Amino acid sequence: MSKAAKSLSDELREVLGEEGFVQLCQAFGGTRLYVPCSVRDGHEIIQAIGVEAARKLVRRFSPTSIRVPLAKRERVLFYRQQGLSHAKIARLMGMCETGVEKITRQARTEEAMTPTSPPEAPPKV
Repeated sequence: MSKAAKSLSDELREVLGEEGFVQLCQAFGGTRLYVPCSVRDGHEIIQAIGVEAARKLVRRFSPTSIRVPLAKRERVLFYRQQGLSHAKIARLMGMCETGVEKITRQARTEEAMTPTSPPEAPPKV
């Protein structure tokens, strides 16, 4: 994928890693976030994602505002991988348990439909 074709979510995930991306979306998802040229201890970005991830965010995106995605699906799946229950995820994300269950069920279905290895080429004759 070319740099221009990358979505903001892809770029944020690449810069921050999966955990940093989820933390950023949990704290600021659905809002515009101004990324300053530098952040000091106690800054809301540092509080949300930690010092190292905040520095990476600043290096890549400052000085500008970004529209932080909600990333509901990614957050639900991340929290499930961390071992959180559907109920705990629902409370954390402000959604109903059935919504969490639907997302995890869809992800399992997609995973089951994805081949684990490419199909073998037919033998040459």
